Amino acid sequence: MQRGPEQMNFFSFKRLNAQVIFTCLFLCSTLISLIISHRFFTWHLDEYISQRSKQGQMEIHLQSQLFERELNYITSDIYFLCHSLEMQAYAQDPSEQNYQRLNDEFTSFINERGIYDQVRLLDLAGKEITRINQLNQRPFAIPQDELQDKSHRGYFQHCMQLRRGEIYVSSVDLNQEYHQIEKPYKPVVRLGMPVYNKDGNRKGYMILNYMVKDLLKLITQPSVNGVELEFMLVSEDGFYSSHKDPNKLWGWLLPSRKTQNFSRDYPELWADMNKSTKGQYQDGHKAMVYDTINFRIREEMITPRSLDKKRLPVDDNSYRSTEFKIISMIPEAQIMDKRSQLFYKVGMIWSLHLVISILPIWGLTYLIMMYYNRHLELTHRAHYDKVTDLPNRDLFLETLTSTRTKAHQTQSRFAILYIDLDGFKPVNDQLGHSCGDDVLALVGKRLLKCVRQSDMVARIGGDEFAVILSRIGQTEDAQRVAEKIRQLIKTPYMLADKVAHVSCSIGCAVYPDQSDNLDELIDLADQRMYDDKRAHKSLKLTHDTDARSESGNQNTAKDTASHSSTSA
Repeated sequence: MQRGPEQMNFFSFKRLNAQVIFTCLFLCSTLISLIISHRFFTWHLDEYISQRSKQGQMEIHLQSQLFERELNYITSDIYFLCHSLEMQAYAQDPSEQNYQRLNDEFTSFINERGIYDQVRLLDLAGKEITRINQLNQRPFAIPQDELQDKSHRGYFQHCMQLRRGEIYVSSVDLNQEYHQIEKPYKPVVRLGMPVYNKDGNRKGYMILNYMVKDLLKLITQPSVNGVELEFMLVSEDGFYSSHKDPNKLWGWLLPSRKTQNFSRDYPELWADMNKSTKGQYQDGHKAMVYDTINFRIREEMITPRSLDKKRLPVDDNSYRSTEFKIISMIPEAQIMDKRSQLFYKVGMIWSLHLVISILPIWGLTYLIMMYYNRHLELTHRAHYDKVTDLPNRDLFLETLTSTRTKAHQTQSRFAILYIDLDGFKPVNDQLGHSCGDDVLALVGKRLLKCVRQSDMVARIGGDEFAVILSRIGQTEDAQRVAEKIRQLIKTPYMLADKVAHVSCSIGCAVYPDQSDNLDELIDLADQRMYDDKRAHKSLKLTHDTDARSESGNQNTAKDTASHSSTSA
């Protein structure tokens, strides 16, 4: 059979549309592949940086906890030494015997703890009374003729300003002997505390040189092997106190390293870091996480910055801040390597998108939407009643729980109304189940008219409904709503060609006036509903009995009158 002109135009139009659609879909497929490839690249790169940053945050948190724990230990140590029996005995009676016992105590202490480079006791003029040094893990007492005058050192002049019970803590410094920085470099933190005798007189100053080398090493090494992060500790003016490259350290003390400064290496990040105590930074090429730690971990600990600088003729280095930034950095080389790997994967994905046919893609999209719509439908069925389209019991209980939580937080009231229809069974029996469903749907609509938009109406059983009245002022508010519902429910229901009559029994419970337990509230509302139902039945029975009695009296009067008439 030959095709007519209209048929030829139809098939030509169909072929044209197929070509246009194919071209459009191909272009869309190319664009989509580019977008997907770009998103794949950026998402995976961001995810990689995010995971490493979270690792860095956890490591920094762990390092901060270890740092604080270690400082608590050394703070307890200086308390112990200043109040030990040997120290108190020497402060009270500086005899040779007490002096020797004090030296023995210091030697035993520094040998046992193993984290102190020096333990010294200074007199009120700043001269060393005794000093125990540690060399190659072995403590030894310095001969008295080699003891030094430390009155010119900043830590002594700072300790002179301390009050009783206060502890001086310095910033990180390099130990010095005879006005020269000791080699190999020994990073230390000095703690000082006044020593008093039993009469409350100050007798000297206890000074501990805490070796922070192991603590700084702990900061630069992650707790888990294989973590590809770099850690460093930076002072408030940007100098490195801990770094994987030892040639970058101690720039504020060593003139040859003054240019080794974090603020010069990363000026943009340094500007951001000075605005907050903690945070993170990334620009696609490098990423860092940082937090602030302070050697002053107790209120009684005094730092150089909290003392009067004008009173002390000491160098500026003794006033360095005890605050440092712990920084976790993802090396730029690792990020670049990750970018190269992602570029290769993105190229493969983009090529794959161009090869794949567009029809299966759209077919897959259709299936996804179909399943999604089905999921929405099933979700709605699971939480809503089919007849009334009201929330069911499960959703009602979930909403009740959240309402109770909000009421507890805002110290407000809410009420539960349990509603059971009276006379609904005759409607089903006499008018049919279809009419019964119509009545239930109309009841649901009337209930919604009686409450606010913030309240909830649910069908929880065959002819049972429940209402949550959120944020009511008084218990009487719930009673007024209940009476409004009662009056509206008993209004006749006009169906297609029939009229149905039902009423309702209502039970009310208010949170928290009557109970703050949800199960008890539900039971109370349910019980009051049945009490209301029994009251209505009793009232109806009384009315029926009165009506029958009145009818009987009327019949008796009629019979008497009739009998009298007949006799006449």
